Amino acid sequence: MKQSPYSLATDGSTEMDDIKMYPIVVKMFNASLGRVVVMLLKICESRESTGRAIFELLDGKLTKRGIPWSNCVSLAADNAAVMQGLGKGVAAFLKAQHPHIYLVGCPCHLIHLAAERASRQLSVNIEDFLITIYYYLDKSSKRKSSLRDIQIMCDTEVRKILKLASTRWLSLGQCVNRLLQQLDALTVFFGNELDAGKKKRTKSPGSSNLPKLPPGPTQKPKATPSTSMPATVPPKQSSSSLSKARAT
Repeated sequence: MKQSPYSLATDGSTEMDDIKMYPIVVKMFNASLGRVVVMLLKICESRESTGRAIFELLDGKLTKRGIPWSNCVSLAADNAAVMQGLGKGVAAFLKAQHPHIYLVGCPCHLIHLAAERASRQLSVNIEDFLITIYYYLDKSSKRKSSLRDIQIMCDTEVRKILKLASTRWLSLGQCVNRLLQQLDALTVFFGNELDAGKKKRTKSPGSSNLPKLPPGPTQKPKATPSTSMPATVPPKQSSSSLSKARAT
């Protein structure tokens, strides 16, 4: 690296801790082997995730080893602004240090973004579709067992439906491929689930639409108050007061 061209690649870990790891990967031509090799130079730790902090991390490791930036052909990183931003990203500080360096964004990420925009023209949301199917089966051993029987009946390999992780966009292709592999079995399974749901909703001819109430105590009908009775009932009198009233 001190005497021949090389390229760098790095990215930050996705841990939620305050310290992130940045592996520095080097690609260069090995004359003794006669081919291009990829090697891990160093795994660094940093509490800051700004463009300046990441650049200083890379610059410090190269300077410590006496490796010049002038031999660096390119830097490969994801397409986040902290990496590729020409204002305050790593790219801005690299261009100031080495104007002729070539910045390589992640091609897989770019392809994913293009495919995501194209999928919006479909009649169904692919991500919601996958998530709905997964969670419909996830918590029910009965449904999983029923799907397994249908997979065997359809001569389909018994495989689980994969869970989509939206933050891991490469998993979307794996989930879609698994869904297509199990499409025949899933079609039969959900057809059976639909028929079973219709049978439950179908009521017998003499059944009432009112919900059944739990049995309670028999209540006696309330007596109709007489109009001749006074509106207020006088308080009870003691026996001594009654005898005085009779003597009078």
